[in-house]
Amino acid sequence: MNRSLMQLRSLLFRSGVKRAEWLRKKKIFGAIGNDVMIQDFKLPFNPDMVFIGNNVRMASDVSLITHDVSYHVLNNMYGTKDFREKTGTITIGNNLFI
Repeated sequence: MNRSLMQLRSLLFRSGVKRAEWLRKKKIFGAIGNDVMIQDFKLPFNPDMVFIGNNVRMASDVSLITHDVSYHVLNNMYGTKDFREKTGTITIGNNLFI
């Protein structure tokens, strides 16, 4: 399922708990633990690089960013293509409110 379609589908859930359950069921994130609430409707660009533990609450307007686009600025500033995009995983532990 492409990212835009996943994003639209997640809008159908008013409950952040049900949204997290759907995301877990569809294996959209790298992992989602038990008792998770994701209130936000935005999905990260690379959701498979996000790992969420148990008993986590994520408020609205939380952005999970798995990539860095500063390489565009550096390449333009130095007139080169030497700088490359950097990506990395996000691991959210247990018993957290974000």
